[in-house]
Amino acid sequence: MKRGYGGVAIIWKKEINENIKELIDGGNRIQAIHIQQGDKPICLINVYMPSDSKNADIEYKDTLAQIDEMIEKYKDTHEIIVCGDMNGSLDRSSTPHDKILKTFCKEKCIGNTEKCPVKETFYHQNGMSKGQIDYFLFKSNSEIINKIRQIDVLDTDPENTSDHVPVILTLNSQLKKVREKATTIIAKPKWTDCDHQIYKEVINKDLPKLMQKSKGIIEQDIRNLEKLLHKAGEAAIPKYRRKIKIKSKGKAIWNEQIDKASKQSKNAYKVWRQHGAPQERSNELKIKMTAAKRILRKAQRQAYASQRESTAGKIMKASNADTKLFYKLINMQRKTPLTNTKILKLNEKTAEDGPSIMNIWQEHFQQLATPTIEENFDTEKLELVEIQNNIIESIEREKGKLWILLRNLYKGMSIKVKWEGQCTEDVMVLQGIQQGAKLSTTLYKCYNNVILDSILKSGLGACIGDIQVPAPTCTDDIAVLANSTADAQGILDIVQHHTSRDLVKINPTKSEAVLYNAKGSNISTLQFEDNDINITNETKHLGIKRNEQNRANISERIRTGRATIYSLLGAGLHVRRGFSPMVAYKLWRTYAVPRSIYGLEVMNLLAKEKDMLELAERKILRQIQGLPNNTANMAVYTLVGAEPIAITLDKNVLTFFMNIVRNSGTIECEILRRQIAFSDQRGKDFINRVEKTLSKYNLKSSSYYIENPLNKIEWKRLVGIKIKEYWKNECHNEKMEKTSLKYIEIQNNPLNEAHNIWKSVKNNSKDVKAGEIKARISTQTYIFQAKRAKFDPKVCEMSIAGYNFGVLNNAFLIHKGFKYRDGFHKNKEIENNRNRDLFQQFKRELRTKYPNSKRSC
Repeated sequence: MKRGYGGVAIIWKKEINENIKELIDGGNRIQAIHIQQGDKPICLINVYMPSDSKNADIEYKDTLAQIDEMIEKYKDTHEIIVCGDMNGSLDRSSTPHDKILKTFCKEKCIGNTEKCPVKETFYHQNGMSKGQIDYFLFKSNSEIINKIRQIDVLDTDPENTSDHVPVILTLNSQLKKVREKATTIIAKPKWTDCDHQIYKEVINKDLPKLMQKSKGIIEQDIRNLEKLLHKAGEAAIPKYRRKIKIKSKGKAIWNEQIDKASKQSKNAYKVWRQHGAPQERSNELKIKMTAAKRILRKAQRQAYASQRESTAGKIMKASNADTKLFYKLINMQRKTPLTNTKILKLNEKTAEDGPSIMNIWQEHFQQLATPTIEENFDTEKLELVEIQNNIIESIEREKGKLWILLRNLYKGMSIKVKWEGQCTEDVMVLQGIQQGAKLSTTLYKCYNNVILDSILKSGLGACIGDIQVPAPTCTDDIAVLANSTADAQGILDIVQHHTSRDLVKINPTKSEAVLYNAKGSNISTLQFEDNDINITNETKHLGIKRNEQNRANISERIRTGRATIYSLLGAGLHVRRGFSPMVAYKLWRTYAVPRSIYGLEVMNLLAKEKDMLELAERKILRQIQGLPNNTANMAVYTLVGAEPIAITLDKNVLTFFMNIVRNSGTIECEILRRQIAFSDQRGKDFINRVEKTLSKYNLKSSSYYIENPLNKIEWKRLVGIKIKEYWKNECHNEKMEKTSLKYIEIQNNPLNEAHNIWKSVKNNSKDVKAGEIKARISTQTYIFQAKRAKFDPKVCEMSIAGYNFGVLNNAFLIHKGFKYRDGFHKNKEIENNRNRDLFQQFKRELRTKYPNSKRSC
């Protein structure tokens, strides 16, 4: 498997090649493989986590977000094992990484096992620090834990030059030999071997008969013509439509450079073996063989890097020229290869081949599409509905109304199941509505409305003043709100009554109950169809998680956004990877932000929760532009033309407010009017949040807009103008306050217009990397060599003591290549921080030593 960054690699013996598949997920720090064993394969994730440094916690969390994405992706199909250098410990809490790692393991229910000894795995070269930071981590409910024979942490050894010691996991597992099944295809006809005379004769003979039999149905005529052409081909072409078996080819990169290096490496190995395979490092043949291997690995890494750069280049170019291609390329970044199951079970039946699997699929959907009468169903309504339908049909047939059209859409409807290119026979659909059809949600609402009307008439459930709100509903997603267990149970009984009469079965195990803001209160058991409903601390309604405090979990939202952007681009997110910040920000806005703030406009957010969202976004924006943490916030936004996430939230609040106001006869509008009448300015009502937002952007009060609502286009234009004015003023005010922004020119529309630094950069890696230097110079965060010289203690003290310096003309030094943070050893940043502390102490000593000096350094 290709080697990753620094210390991450996976190797295996050739004998088990058939059991191993390289997974496309991961990046420079993460690699993953699929191991076929037992009943469920293993997903082995090998990781080299970032080490402790000043800003490493950001990269550390981002790497964990990538691991989280992989765990979510494979948890249902694989046994998950995460292993490697975690650069954080589960047995201490002395570093920030320790706490982050513990929190991650707790939330994802993964961790170490009791079979792993508590023993140091890392020994620093200074001899002062050590700890256990290398682990094998498992899901808490994983069956693979029972197969662990032992986990060994070896002792230090003089021959081990690494600062880590090996950690060995031994599993009692039977590897399954999986051979790729050959795919049967129809070979392309060899037209060069075709007897044209016979081909023409067959067609000319049968074509007039087809034309005579034609009934004017185009589809039937095309099928008949296709059969005729196949008949002519079989008569005139040898081995026509012959079935052949092929095996899928690998996806490894191969080019002329790798081919040449591979041959040289094989020849060097062959010569080395012929001369007895000498192991001495000084042996000339050994040296040549090692050098040839290095050249081969270098060529392979260059090929993979070139492929990544090519993909990034295509994405960047498509972002401006071809929107459809842009999103297609992005989706390819995270798309899981399509694999079909080899075994399918239904009830007591098991299928292991294509035809049997198709039969089970057909049987399964036949059961779903066919009505069944259960004991708890009330068939009286069924008889009444059949009589009613006959009466309506007889009336509507004469008028040609919509009812007949709707009836015809569902009458005689059938479906097929497609499996590996083959389709099952027709399955007649005798119940339910079409999946994905435009009318389906409206039709289901028509059915559901009867149930909702019954709940309202019962008087049960929650109320806001005299406004009943017992069951907020969207299509089939019903939330029951009640102030007591009795009311909640009464509403459930009403739903059960109607569904039993309508022959509709609801799965009670998918329903949950949450007790809001009632510390110390108990809730008695709720039941639906004689099944207890699960009492939980958190549930989801319309995609929004609701907990006991009715608060949003902002930390989880931030992780979701970070995981989303990293699942799309991974290591390519940073500007130093040559990926355009303009394109990366477009992906952040398109994919990550909507997932991070979905539904927050209807929830009460604390000021600190908004700050958390803004801080997380600025970290991402700094990363995609290659800016350090001390960059002014305004520069972070204006350089790339970003819209702060707080403004996006405000937009959503105002849009939601006007949507309610425009529908004046709805319950939502009634509640809004009541809030205006009764709420005070210190309350946490939705209307107070609206008022603050309207005031923030110099808009009129909510009372004015309730009486004078604007249409969608007018409101969007007005809000856009006001937000643009607000943000432009904020940018100019901060520029006046901070000297580091004096080189940044605020654009006319800083929300949607990027600065010329990034706007002028071409979509290629070389120009993007150069753009990072420009951005850092303009924000005064790029440290020039002249400034670095000020930190030389000798020069500094001589300057303060009163010495003057002469500078040579036309003489300078240059450094070959750029220096990057990732290129230094992992303790470099720790040393730099230590030196900075010492220098500050040195400056204080200089003030004492030279109290009359007016110079500084």
